[in-house]
Amino acid sequence: RVHGGFFESTTDLIMSEEQPRPQSFAVMRNTHEAFRGSIKVMENYVKENNKGALRREWKQFKRALHVHAVMEDAGMFPLLNEVSEGAISKAGLEQEHRDDEARAKAVDKALRGGLAGLFAKKEQLVKAFSTWKDGHLQHLKHEEEVMMPIIPKTCPQPPSPPKLAKVFHDRIIPSAESTNDFVWFVGWVVKQLSTYGSTENPAKVATRVFVWGLQHASSPEQWQRYLPQVKANTTAEIYNYMVTDFKIEDPGTVS
Repeated sequence: RVHGGFFESTTDLIMSEEQPRPQSFAVMRNTHEAFRGSIKVMENYVKENNKGALRREWKQFKRALHVHAVMEDAGMFPLLNEVSEGAISKAGLEQEHRDDEARAKAVDKALRGGLAGLFAKKEQLVKAFSTWKDGHLQHLKHEEEVMMPIIPKTCPQPPSPPKLAKVFHDRIIPSAESTNDFVWFVGWVVKQLSTYGSTENPAKVATRVFVWGLQHASSPEQWQRYLPQVKANTTAEIYNYMVTDFKIEDPGTVS
């Protein structure tokens, strides 16, 4: 079983829990897992018609989604288009972002504060959220299907974790930093993964894959800023596991 990597179709990059390797592009994949965890929480709030809790979770979700979308729109999509004769655009992934934003506005309307939000019918909220949720989950799946086979082509061949980490540092981290919210984003993703795990892995593994991959794509200065968010948003058990077994308190590895 692949543990959070982006490379299920690339034999020499598949990693196991017995011999894990840092996979920096798995930062993107495991962010998707953080989104899936948050969506399940919001589904329960919708069923309970708990608009207060849903509004708070939705606000945090959208803040994290904005950072991730910038990383894709300004970093991942152009990079992958370059090495795949425009496969990202041909698959319509940029348009899917715009469609997702449009569906999210209906959720915003159903959750709007004041009298309109207070007296909105539960059915309106259920319909808006369900429509957005189904579209968003399908979008995440589609992205993964399109992007995973292309990622190994982004670095000098043959691909390796250090080569891919350098590409992630040079092409994706700058777009993340441009949002001025990436440090917060790291903490949010870590908290989600530490609480809910991922589709295939328990919390400990899902969190480690994200954190270790990011460490290996970061400069020492960057990692010095990101690491406190990791420590503040995971459990002592998971943090100590990552420190002891994966040396996450060592400096970032990209110069």
